Parts: sequence; structure tokens; C-alpha cells
Amino acid sequence: CMGGAVYYGDSNVVTSGDSRVNSAGSYLSLDVTSSGKPVIVYYDGDNETLRIAYSTSAKPSMTDVANGRDTFTRQTISVPTDRGTFEDVAGGTYVQAKIDPKNNLHIMYRDSKGQICYIKSKSDKDGNGPDGGAYTFEDPMVIETSGTYGTLSVMNNNDTYVPCVAFLNS
Repeated sequence: CMGGAVYYGDSNVVTSGDSRVNSAGSYLSLDVTSSGKPVIVYYDGDNETLRIAYSTSAKPSMTDVANGRDTFTRQTISVPTDRGTFEDVAGGTYVQAKIDPKNNLHIMYRDSKGQICYIKSKSDKDGNGPDGGAYTFEDPMVIETSGTYGTLSVMNNNDTYVPCVAFLNS
């Protein structure tokens, strides 16, 4: 990522999607798509769920609504269940997020049961993320049943992007 900016002042820069919560930001991770669009994954302490805020602009402006502020959307992350329905991710502390060169979003987090979990968005070609609407996710995977925090990276294996995690086992 080249360049950057720090924004001060307005506390509600996201104008569409899920409603704003008061307890957010104590756990978060930020990455950018291959075209430089920011994606923030964070823990919503009010609802104890995992959320995303993403922009359709590579240069969002927090002060100029017409040129960036209105490009941000908030989304609560929902995952498939074995019952054929979707449910919000329970928990989301110690979150780490990475976007691979194909713009798939990889997320590692600690769930409400204290487990270290991993989820991946479905392919960007399926209309996920900043240019295609809300992210959709594949089935979650439990990495470890008792862990705290860790790190996530995504390694390239012949154009297949494989998550690599390290974490503290409690």
C-alpha cells in the first residue's frame, strides 16, 4: 500500500449498511484490495459479533460525501450453518484479516467459545466486497478449541492462496 491518510473529527464515516454501534474498534484489522480499496474487519462489542466496513473508493474522503464518504458500507459477517441457514459470527475478538491478490478476504478470530476460527469470503468473481456488494463467506473452520490471539498471512501456492496461522494456545 502506498500513501495513506489519517482522519480526525467525524466519528461516523460509514453511511450505508448495518447501523452504527457504540462499542467498536477494540479489536480490528485492516487490509486493502488489489485496487487499493480499504476493508476493515472489526469486533462489534454491543452485539458481540464480527463486522466489516468496506469502501468502493481507493481514495475515500471522510469530509466530502460526494467523493468518498458515501462509498463506505458496514456489514455484519454471517456464515452458513449445518441447518442450511445463516447466522452472525458469535465473537470476533483478536481478529486478523488479509486480502489475497484475487481479493478473497481471509479472517482469523477468536469466537465467543474461546476457539480460534478461520473464515474466507467466497470468490471476488461471485460479487463479493467493494465492487460487488456484501461479502459472503464459506463455512467457518475451527483451528483450535482453546486459544487467544495470533497472526494470519496468506501464502501463494501456484495461484492458490493458502492461509497460514500462528497463535497462542491457552
